[in-house]
Amino acid sequence: MPFVKTHNYASRFSDDLKNEIFMIWYQAGKPSPSILYNLLPEDLYPKPAVTTLHGWIYTSPDNFKDAGELLDEEVREEISEKLIQSKVEMFERHALVGQKLQNLALEFLETEGIEWTTASAVRALVEGVRIEMQSMGIPDMLKKISDMTDDDLEEEIKKLATSSPVTIEPLDDYE
Repeated sequence: MPFVKTHNYASRFSDDLKNEIFMIWYQAGKPSPSILYNLLPEDLYPKPAVTTLHGWIYTSPDNFKDAGELLDEEVREEISEKLIQSKVEMFERHALVGQKLQNLALEFLETEGIEWTTASAVRALVEGVRIEMQSMGIPDMLKKISDMTDDDLEEEIKKLATSSPVTIEPLDDYE
């Protein structure tokens, strides 16, 4: 799917060529027209002039700048989704570690007897409980939030804001 479509004023250049130049521009960090011109392959034909590149980047109806911003937004959304998923997986791992530590500590205490001098077993039990408590529910909450649409999130925020017991009353004595 092309990012840009050729209009009458630029019919000398094919959509494929313009899309190829767009990709060079975008992957190079969206440089100025003169820098882009120097980045174009030597064997590119026809090679657009710097002024043509300027028009494509900034002023044409389907300019590179707007198309680049759309791609940037998609990249940001994808990175956010990956970060959320990564954090959910981390919390799930932490919850498992917490459960394993608890089980190991309890098993040790059951087989060895409760020897309160065995500080490491007790510390493992306490740490396991702490880790599990911190991780409990967070992965599910993050999954739920990441699956919500913008409208769902906005509606949830409105519910929270309007359910607040805070009231505002005028001050009679204010000078």
